[in-house]
Amino acid sequence: MAQENITTERSEEEGQQQVPLYGFQDPSGEFPRKPYWGESSINKAARGDKINDLNVTATFQEIDLELKDTQPSQYPYNQVKETYSGHVIEYDDTAGGERILIKHRTGAGIEIRPDGTIYISSVANKLETVGGDMRIIVEGDTKMAYKGNVDMFIEGNYNVDVGGNYNIRTKGHKNEKVAKNFRNLVSGNRESTIKGFSSNLVNKGKIETVLGSSQYNAKSGFSVNTEGTLQLSSDGTIMLSGKKEIAASSLVVNMTGVHCSVIGVKGSFGGAFVDYVGKTYMGPAGPVPFTSGAAFYGNVLGGALSAMVSKASLTSGTAISAAALGGAAPTIPDFTPPPFPIPPTIPTIPSPLVMASLAGGPYGIKTITLDAGDKLKKNMEDVDGYGGVFHDGEPSTQDLRGAMRDSDNRQNLQLRAMADGLISTLHLGATPPAIGRTTGQNPTSFVGMNPLGNTTAHLGQQVTLGMDAQSRQDLLEAERDRISSFGDSA
Repeated sequence: MAQENITTERSEEEGQQQVPLYGFQDPSGEFPRKPYWGESSINKAARGDKINDLNVTATFQEIDLELKDTQPSQYPYNQVKETYSGHVIEYDDTAGGERILIKHRTGAGIEIRPDGTIYISSVANKLETVGGDMRIIVEGDTKMAYKGNVDMFIEGNYNVDVGGNYNIRTKGHKNEKVAKNFRNLVSGNRESTIKGFSSNLVNKGKIETVLGSSQYNAKSGFSVNTEGTLQLSSDGTIMLSGKKEIAASSLVVNMTGVHCSVIGVKGSFGGAFVDYVGKTYMGPAGPVPFTSGAAFYGNVLGGALSAMVSKASLTSGTAISAAALGGAAPTIPDFTPPPFPIPPTIPTIPSPLVMASLAGGPYGIKTITLDAGDKLKKNMEDVDGYGGVFHDGEPSTQDLRGAMRDSDNRQNLQLRAMADGLISTLHLGATPPAIGRTTGQNPTSFVGMNPLGNTTAHLGQQVTLGMDAQSRQDLLEAERDRISSFGDSA
């Protein structure tokens, strides 16, 4: 009963003074914290009743973090310091679970695990700056996963030395822009598979040297066009084969060879002003005298071995032989002249028809024009795409804004800069989008709705914005006079 009276008296006195009568208690009532009411004040993590772990803020399906579950600590081997807001520092010497933990109240922090693994967790952003050099050595494998974009800015060289394979796979586009030279050295084979369309544009020249054999296959068609000379040379044999047709057209066609053969089942050779020079002319039956099937129309200049049929024999029935002209008469087989006239089987080709054929149609001379006006060439020579204003690679937003101060550059640069996303499309607007209004050169008056100073006496006072320099100077002088008058009165 006496102890109960003492406790009651102490409670009444504590209530009057608003502080505990004895020590070991927090006057503010914040400590001990609610989780420790009615039990030991030794941190739960130190006793093994609680495990402090960092938050795993991001995961990726293809990457296993291999974080094993943390084992509870054993008292008294874990030294724990926990602040009121929840910051934690642990030095755990529990056998098999030795670790060091620095944890922020949000779950971010750094942990050195029992096997020496260092785990860093950031629930928001992670920033890292290095004033000097930085070296990273990883003896095992490395996996990196970025769910967002990755931008790298390198002011110096970017060197990559790969001891094994170098594999790149992208689900989108791959764009490369090289301001200067591009060199590619492949010691082995090179393969390229393109499922779509392939296009190469070369501004100046192209040289391709193949020390072995070379083959080009095109299933649909193959075309070579040039405004200059097209030269096809071979130290061996040149084979041209067209299953349907081979056509050649030009104002001048020259074919020269030690042995030339033009063979066909039917066709035409010659023209209105074509001369034939050769050793023998024979018909379709070949070199068979009198029965080769050859026919000749026109005048004969020179002598014949034997005049089998002459104009005189046709009219008088008298044959004039070569013997009558002083030559030896050969043995002449029986020959029955065919009825005359014999119509020609192949018509002659008049000159106008030849010229008309060369001028147009599928067999005509083709006119080749590439990059008329050199527009494509000029665009290619403009390396950075900004009219040659910048010569050291692509410009930054600051570079563009500086160059656009020159009125000569402004019109040429702003459209391209907006297309590349370096300058906002709203930069030409006179009204700032975030403010939505502007002030003119003349002062603008409006009725103020917020009190000026610490009184409401000036509520509704008319305020002038955008005052000119003279008005501003007058206002400053009036303010100085007002402050001076306070000093005089004092």
